[in-house]
Amino acid sequence: MALAGVTSVMAIRAAALITLLVALVPAAPAAAEQTRAQKLFKQRLLNDRQVSGEIKQVLRNGGFVDRNIDFGDVTGDGKSDALVLVNQGGSAGRIALYIYSSQRTGRSDGGGGSELRVRFKRQNLYRARADMKRANPDRPRGAVVYKTPIYDAGDELNDPGARRVTEVRWSDRRKRFRVAGRRTVDRVRSRHCASNGDYCTRTIKSRRGIIYLELRSVSFNGRYTLCVTRPSGTTDCRFFTLRRSGDRYVSHVRWRANYPSGGAGRYSVVWRLGPDQLGPALGFRKT
Repeated sequence: MALAGVTSVMAIRAAALITLLVALVPAAPAAAEQTRAQKLFKQRLLNDRQVSGEIKQVLRNGGFVDRNIDFGDVTGDGKSDALVLVNQGGSAGRIALYIYSSQRTGRSDGGGGSELRVRFKRQNLYRARADMKRANPDRPRGAVVYKTPIYDAGDELNDPGARRVTEVRWSDRRKRFRVAGRRTVDRVRSRHCASNGDYCTRTIKSRRGIIYLELRSVSFNGRYTLCVTRPSGTTDCRFFTLRRSGDRYVSHVRWRANYPSGGAGRYSVVWRLGPDQLGPALGFRKT
């Protein structure tokens, strides 16, 4: 199917989902800035037994359904599902996530229809972000990915040290959503090379968690200064030596063997040759 056709079909399915919501939730007056979908899902959440009392209280006291409601087929049944986020309305941002899907309801006479249900929820998030990975010909079933910040000592609210990324996928065998994977993405710059190719600096974390601080050069050797700033802001500087390795000069410093640990958090690393700093400060994160 052409991309335009797929988009058209998904739009029709999303519209059908909204129509089903309209039938299920009576219309009620709300603030002009709220979209129809926001109002419908807010009422749906307030009436849903699966939604915690804390989240309902937030919705009644300044919280709201996030404007960016995402629609897409992530269960692989050909029908649109909805990704709904609840925003606290303050610094905590998006604090809850729900995946709504239609589930077939049966009757003793063989009839039945579709009922919207929460099929996955997370109700204790903080400043979360989430989106759908939609299905396509190469990926017959989509996924929902959400991210939450990890803060280190001294981090600004809008600049966390890392983000935890969680991927949620539908399991046909278990007939429910499951967490398919989790990973942590550090938000520190770990590599720099001079534009003229004279040198490169980098911080390296091995699979065993050992941290190395590396300087490579093709144009200079000898002693240099390596400064590491701990999360507390205290800086320690040491002298090291670039030594020949093949056609270049290399220094490979094991951080923990040469510098005191300042505990968990982000560390800043600067290389200096005499009075000159070699490139921007890099970093690493200790958990």
